[in-house]
Amino acid sequence: MRKLYPTFVVAICLLVVVTLYHSPARATAPLALPPITDPDGRLGMCFVYHDDPDWHTLAVNAGARTNRWQLSWYDVEATDSTFDFSVYEDEVSTDVASGLEINAILMGTPDWAATGGSRFAPRIHAEHKTPPWTFFAFAWTSTSASPPRNLDLPWNDPANYWGRFVYNTVSHFKDSVQYWEMWNEPDYSYFWTGTADQYYQLLKVGYQAAKAADPDCTVLFGAPMLYGDDGAFFEQVLALIRDDPTAPDNNYYFDVIPMHLYADSAQLYDNVEWLRWRLSLYDRPGSHDLENKPVWVNEMGVRIWGEPPGPDYRVEWSATPEEQANYVIQGIANGLAARAERLFFFRLHDADMSDAYGLVRNDKSLRPAYDAYQVAVTYLSDPLWVSRVPSGPNVRVSLWGTPRGKVSVLWNTSPATSTYTLTAILDSATVVDKRGQTQTITPVNGHYTFTLPAATATLVSDPSVYTIGGDPFIVIEADTAPPTSTVAALPEIVYSTTFTVSWSGEDGESDVWNY
Repeated sequence: MRKLYPTFVVAICLLVVVTLYHSPARATAPLALPPITDPDGRLGMCFVYHDDPDWHTLAVNAGARTNRWQLSWYDVEATDSTFDFSVYEDEVSTDVASGLEINAILMGTPDWAATGGSRFAPRIHAEHKTPPWTFFAFAWTSTSASPPRNLDLPWNDPANYWGRFVYNTVSHFKDSVQYWEMWNEPDYSYFWTGTADQYYQLLKVGYQAAKAADPDCTVLFGAPMLYGDDGAFFEQVLALIRDDPTAPDNNYYFDVIPMHLYADSAQLYDNVEWLRWRLSLYDRPGSHDLENKPVWVNEMGVRIWGEPPGPDYRVEWSATPEEQANYVIQGIANGLAARAERLFFFRLHDADMSDAYGLVRNDKSLRPAYDAYQVAVTYLSDPLWVSRVPSGPNVRVSLWGTPRGKVSVLWNTSPATSTYTLTAILDSATVVDKRGQTQTITPVNGHYTFTLPAATATLVSDPSVYTIGGDPFIVIEADTAPPTSTVAALPEIVYSTTFTVSWSGEDGESDVWNY
């Protein structure tokens, strides 16, 4: 592990330099920042457990306002036509009482409704990243991953078991659960053993049943994994949507398209943009309906090495606890720049996983990434517009029109320290590091100059590839006055079919970027 000691150095005559020094050591203890009380609600977490109230306190204090977890069909309807919602009543009540919205993942075919798989194979659980050994050794899949029987019947036919389950479940919890996701990673054969055609039918049936039960609910496409087949399964489903004449009148059978992105902070921008591009390719001529669907990243995270339960050496697509903290801020900034509406971190604590992903350790001590999450919730909130400008090895993401003013996130993606110059719009700015420590700086000759720390997180297979940038800085320029615009007066009469309209705009501090 590396210990990163933040130091802010002000050069008296020439420039302002912000730098960090590195020395190998144990990760610095988090600062226990104040609980977040008024977030904008964009950020959530995956699998905040319900077995201990401390987990909800930690999640809410971090600033999360949504909990994503699996609501299993095999638990609710273990026996045909017998619905037992009591198994999830406490979970739902706990989330609601804590102020967390719920992204419920509907999945897990019960044995009696399955069309394949083995009832002796372990049931699927979305919170586990690694399938059981039987999946790899024998390609042994669970009945809970199989398409349900009678899926091709109309959604409201009593013998369409999936439609019946979705309708009854949404009806029961509609006053408490807002978001319903139709399965998890259906393009991964561990979770779904059916075809793309069968998944599209599951999505159609689930959408119609959910909307019949609660017209105001939000239905999510089952977040695809994408990595295993380069998006082939996902695009097969998109082709089915494009070619289905009933899709446009039913909002294409989903309200939100979520993604799962891990380990590489740049993917929160690049892959969200890629997803929108792929959606646009399956729009009908003249339509942008699919391209304009809201995008969520409802799983983002990186596994940790250097402390339990992770390995004590770097493995592929891993990070130290300090690099994980960098990932949190960079990933959220990139996601906002890509216009992702929601961003959920996987996960709050490690629980029973063999890998370490949590912001919090199982003993409830905080990793540096917990502070970073709080910092992101605090400062990267409520923008009117977000821009992203790469410059050599450096990246700047700027949030415009926030309650705090213009907020810029700066980081370096290269293995060598770099210099970044930011034009000042005010006489001073506040710099925040990933632990929430702040420093007031002043410009020299109208500019702030930052020394950005080097990136250290690399791939094992190719050490020249850096997956997470160096320590980020957040620069706050408290420009809270909106720009003004003026339309020039028009003549009372114009003796032509065309005329010119001209306008101007000004901003006394940030200047006008574009019209």
